[in-house]
Amino acid sequence: MKTFLAAAGALAAVIGSGQAAVFSENFDGQDIGRSWGVYNTFGQFVTTSGAGIEIQRSGTVVNADSGDQLVELDSHNNSAMAALMNLQAGQDYRVSFAYRPRTDRVNDNGVAVSIGTLVGNNFTSSQLLGTADGLRRDQNVWRTVSYIFRAVGGDNALQFGGVGISNSLGGLIDTVMVEQWNDDFQAVPVPGAFAFALTGLGGMVYRRRQQLRSS
Repeated sequence: MKTFLAAAGALAAVIGSGQAAVFSENFDGQDIGRSWGVYNTFGQFVTTSGAGIEIQRSGTVVNADSGDQLVELDSHNNSAMAALMNLQAGQDYRVSFAYRPRTDRVNDNGVAVSIGTLVGNNFTSSQLLGTADGLRRDQNVWRTVSYIFRAVGGDNALQFGGVGISNSLGGLIDTVMVEQWNDDFQAVPVPGAFAFALTGLGGMVYRRRQQLRSS
């Protein structure tokens, strides 16, 4: 019965999400085991400029938006990180992420979001989607920032870069997700995942009935 309920819960999650996430990262795949650290590569991202990707444990400065770790894009100086995504040319996508400013200095917490190409650690921007910015006193909570873009080729790269004052205090980000987006500005549903979950749930119900009949 517990297994049945777990499967029903998983199915409800699939139905409720209705989104086709093609890329996601919340920076919890590797436990840093300390308050913070700076890395050349972390998760799916590589450093493209600056001293590296600063990963903070939740609670060191602020609590993470999701999970136990987050990123600050001004480690020892303004830094940037990028990750490759396998996207469909001509398809619209939405990138969303949790953003939070760290200080009350004007022009100190910017995070520029770009799409381009990535070869090794070299990122070449083809489109600046926008820049998240703010002051701690005005935005002392996580807020979701999102941009819609059209993929120009299969190997698209997503970059987040710290901009503004380079002083080791910058914008914080977490919970990055890229999903397909249709012409009606709605997330594309996942019929395949729904059908798979429904089939699996139906099979479990059938097996449970057979067990009850034979007992």
